[in-house]
Amino acid sequence: MIVATAGHVDHGKTSLVKALTGVDTDQLPEEKRRKLTIDLGFAYRKTISSELIGFIDVPGHKKFIRNMVAGVAGINTGLLVVAADDGIMPQTIEHTCILSLLGIKKCFVAITKIDCVEANRIFEVKEQVTQLLAEQKVGYFDIYPVNSLSGAGLSPLETELDKHAQDFKISCEDQFFRMSVDRVFILKGAGLIVTGVIVAGKINVSDTVTISPSGSIARVRGIRVFEDERSSARAGERCAINLVGKNTIDRSIRRGSWLMNAKLYMPTQRLDVEIKVLKTETRALKHMTPIHLHIGADHLTARVAILGANSISPGKTSFVQLVLPRSVSSLYGDRFIIRDQSAQRTIAGGRVIEPFAIRRGRASPNHIAELKVMSEQTPHGILQTLSSQSDCGVMIDKFSIAHNLPTSKIKKLVASLGLVTIEGQKQTTIFSVQKWDELAERILSFLEKYHKNNPHSVGASAQDIQLDIKPKTDLSLVLAALNHLLSTGCLREHGSRYRLSFFDYSPSEKHRSLLSRAMPLLSPNTGSPPSVDQIAKALHEPILNLRHALQIGVKTGQIIMLEKNRFVSEPFLSKLIKDAENLVANSDKESFTTAEFKNRTGVGRNFAVCVLEYFDRRGFTIQSNDQTRSINPRGRSAKKND
Repeated sequence: MIVATAGHVDHGKTSLVKALTGVDTDQLPEEKRRKLTIDLGFAYRKTISSELIGFIDVPGHKKFIRNMVAGVAGINTGLLVVAADDGIMPQTIEHTCILSLLGIKKCFVAITKIDCVEANRIFEVKEQVTQLLAEQKVGYFDIYPVNSLSGAGLSPLETELDKHAQDFKISCEDQFFRMSVDRVFILKGAGLIVTGVIVAGKINVSDTVTISPSGSIARVRGIRVFEDERSSARAGERCAINLVGKNTIDRSIRRGSWLMNAKLYMPTQRLDVEIKVLKTETRALKHMTPIHLHIGADHLTARVAILGANSISPGKTSFVQLVLPRSVSSLYGDRFIIRDQSAQRTIAGGRVIEPFAIRRGRASPNHIAELKVMSEQTPHGILQTLSSQSDCGVMIDKFSIAHNLPTSKIKKLVASLGLVTIEGQKQTTIFSVQKWDELAERILSFLEKYHKNNPHSVGASAQDIQLDIKPKTDLSLVLAALNHLLSTGCLREHGSRYRLSFFDYSPSEKHRSLLSRAMPLLSPNTGSPPSVDQIAKALHEPILNLRHALQIGVKTGQIIMLEKNRFVSEPFLSKLIKDAENLVANSDKESFTTAEFKNRTGVGRNFAVCVLEYFDRRGFTIQSNDQTRSINPRGRSAKKND
């Protein structure tokens, strides 16, 4: 269990931690000289049952709120400290607001310096604290009046802390490893050391981790939890990790970085979030306001793009997109704090809903409705709702990263919901059965309309279909749907064209006649086939009519288009392919030059270059740095149209 202190400067947070643990967390010379906590301090307490309680002592001065927020990132419990003589002070209020915004539902409360006041004053401060916590909706176990120097009143607080640590359980140990880094230093004889709270998963010695957002890779040489060398550490524990990697690894990690399993690595610069503006603010938060963002242990500037409105009134909650100047690592549910442009006061906070946010359409009613669903449900409910509402499906790879769901969990989740899984070249998409059927229906409707408007066309390409169907759908999904429709017999495929199975393709007599007249010109006995312009002149035909006829030949596979104004017959291209293969077979270098290909085939240089560039595009040949070409053993067929 990790406990972070909170409270105003000079209210005795450091003294209380020392009384509970025996450790003075003020280690910096400047802290000793000024008797003021400046940066984070760390101490541990072992319970009777050998459970560890980690304490993070945070600065109370308003100048060091940045360090305070870095310390409370990923913690489980708060320890609010209020001095009996001062009572509630400005940073008491701000720290309590921060605990509330970070989702800490319950905390311990200690009223210190009770030796300086009368009993009725302690009662007054108790009443003040109770009211403050009620306003911020932060629960508490009890309020403990203590004297950190004499030890008076400490026993009940220690007992309750130990009991809570024994009962404390964390629910994300079976997720992929993530750790927020709050300290980085070099230790002589060991090397690079990073410390922080593990927020999910487990880490073992010799594991490989990714440093985010830099993307650097490191290996875990050693792990220490409190004073113990460990072979592993788990979610909910604070630990120090000794990392080894490239010489530059220490430059790629700092306070605010994350250590994580490589499967979670996906930095982002846009976060869709739900925020609450503090009701103590005197003005509404306006669209595109510049702010300071504290997320994890990181601190950076950002802008607030309010979704569906121009401002958020004090005390209200709304969806916004945080637009960041650099990449960060974040997942669903991560908590954050927003401070004003001058970093003088906390104005809002909230949690991440969609870490991989879109820019276009971010304020659309449909997107806001999706965010509302995501903010209110579990991953099971979110996936069930989104898959049944989205016409384009749910990208399951991003979904599993956003929710830190291992492959085994996501497969069980998809199976339990009876969803359709579509494997694309770059990503896997999930549909409900109804939405998958609707995508197929949109394709069939498009083809029915296409055949009506293009009765002499053999069919539409996948790109034609993708451009027409709404909403815009990824080409890989269109191809998957086409393959599904082919397998069910709804469609037929001709080359790279698709048509309804009942549609009979019949080009007009005029175009069939023009194509048959052009075919001999595209299969010359010697030299190069003429260009489209030259064929039109030779046949005394308008160039548009000729192009239509040639496209019919392309669709039926009789003609291959090399480029916009160059076509050849299929037999002539077969001859050119054979010539290229013979050149390689008869060459000691197993390659050939453009000049050798030109001489072998008897075509002109410009046409030879056109053919070879077509071969390269098709993957039939590979061009080397010395301008020679070889046959690609894994190349595609050179006879298909681009």
